[in-house]
Amino acid sequence: MAHAHQAQLSGFPATLLGRILEGVCATIPVHLPLSQADPRRNLTLVCKDWRDVVQSTPALWANIYFSRPFSPSSILGPRPLLAHFNACIKHSAKSLLTIRFDMALNGWAFSIVDTIIIPHISRIKTLSCPIYGNAEVYRFLTIHEGQFGALETLDICLINTLNNPFSVFPHDVRQQFTVLRHAPRLCNVTVRILNNLHPLHLQLPFSQLRTLDLGATAIVPRLSVKILRSAPLIEDLFVYIRFQTQDEPRRALSKSKITLHNLKTIRLRLYYPSRDGRLFSTLSFPALEHAWIELYDQFQVWDLPIYTQLLRASSNSLKVLHFSDFFPGPKHHALRYRYALGTHYMLENFLVLFQNIEKLRLPLGITVYTQTLDKIAKCALLPFLYALEIGTVNGIHVLSMVQHRLTHILNSPLGLPGPSTSVETSSATSRPVAIQFLYMIVPQYGNNAYDTAELVEKVQTLRSLGIRCWIDCSKNIPLPLRKK
Repeated sequence: MAHAHQAQLSGFPATLLGRILEGVCATIPVHLPLSQADPRRNLTLVCKDWRDVVQSTPALWANIYFSRPFSPSSILGPRPLLAHFNACIKHSAKSLLTIRFDMALNGWAFSIVDTIIIPHISRIKTLSCPIYGNAEVYRFLTIHEGQFGALETLDICLINTLNNPFSVFPHDVRQQFTVLRHAPRLCNVTVRILNNLHPLHLQLPFSQLRTLDLGATAIVPRLSVKILRSAPLIEDLFVYIRFQTQDEPRRALSKSKITLHNLKTIRLRLYYPSRDGRLFSTLSFPALEHAWIELYDQFQVWDLPIYTQLLRASSNSLKVLHFSDFFPGPKHHALRYRYALGTHYMLENFLVLFQNIEKLRLPLGITVYTQTLDKIAKCALLPFLYALEIGTVNGIHVLSMVQHRLTHILNSPLGLPGPSTSVETSSATSRPVAIQFLYMIVPQYGNNAYDTAELVEKVQTLRSLGIRCWIDCSKNIPLPLRKK
């Protein structure tokens, strides 16, 4: 029986088998050092014919992931690891390569630039790696332009020294580096600059980028304007903008509008935006669907009118809106909690512009008054909202709003949409939906603690109605608000 089965496998067309294995395994990276559980290794054990097919199918070996460095106890050093890598390169033939390193690890004990990147630079399609050490960083930046002919996706972290990762780049910071200037296929870029190198000195081809992530590198508003004006095709953007203090010179910003017609997703990390609000009236995103805004500002918590300016052009397209607080550094103390000033009209005037929102997150710094909750319950505000994450001191009121909204929809002539009805269908037919997902944080402090039992009872009622509901009402919740 075993011989008959093996004969059937041996007679299987090698070309067809290669295509099948490619479809199954090509997206699974080869983890280096090679694991015993790697599917390629197991497939080569089926029989000699399968082993020959696996080793002669280049696509199975072109996706390489350095998951951990060599063992420090190994007397051979990194040689076995590099031997595995070279074997993958041999089997991959002329296929385009995806090469990624675990960003959380260090101690590779070999030059990533000289050993991995430069020898195979013309074949690299995706590259994700840390580049650390003054000499290593400079070696990468001074690669001659035009070498990355196939590169489409780049994710790098530039670090001078591991002991002091935020130390300043020792070479002339005014130098213009051309390594990425002529990369004709490059369209997705993530760059973490931890050595004070100016982002423009990398000469990234902003005009052809679809995705840009500079979220780990603080830039001033004037530089952000310059970058965005140079990136008309951008679809997914993450930038960290540090607004200058009163003692720093404030450069003039262009008054001409910057309209990014293709932008679908934006994540803005804003450090003290109250210092200078001119940027928000300069930008326009008419096709924006997902907006994630993170804030750190001790002077003014959430000034909703400035975000109205920023997102006004997205009023019809915006589906997901996420407001969040962040810490600018790991050792920074939590903010003393303050409510945003203003009346319920301020939040309502903001939300009424974005009636197509389906997912919403509001931190503790944005006060949601009872009048506003009543309008959401009656679907007068946010009729297509089905997922809500909120930090509030009015936990009972929010839970009651969710229940009343469900009751309101059930009692409406149209009733509750069926299980096969998507939010998009409801939006297209102007049919309101119930809130189906709720995550709520209710802080408790001292003698003003809420009755936890009452909150839990309310949550259980909502769950019995089919609403997926989670609540955190533990004491001493760290502020700014952070989801677990």
